[in-house]
Amino acid sequence: MYRWILGGFILLVAGYGHAQQVFKCVNGKDVSYQSDPCPGAAVKSWDAAPVLEPSNAEQWRIYRMRRQLDQR
Repeated sequence: MYRWILGGFILLVAGYGHAQQVFKCVNGKDVSYQSDPCPGAAVKSWDAAPVLEPSNAEQWRIYRMRRQLDQR
């Protein structure tokens, strides 16, 4: 039963991690990066996965690990 719950949770979370497309636009000497297509032709475009912020529990875990390392 736990496998079904875990599998459902993974499928639910995986939907939020989709990548967005990034465009590099050049206008003379000005360079900009944006999520909308360039007015002219894009110099380069790629898919970028969003970086998720660590949860509160993860931040505390990192804090405790750094504290232990500093004590050594």
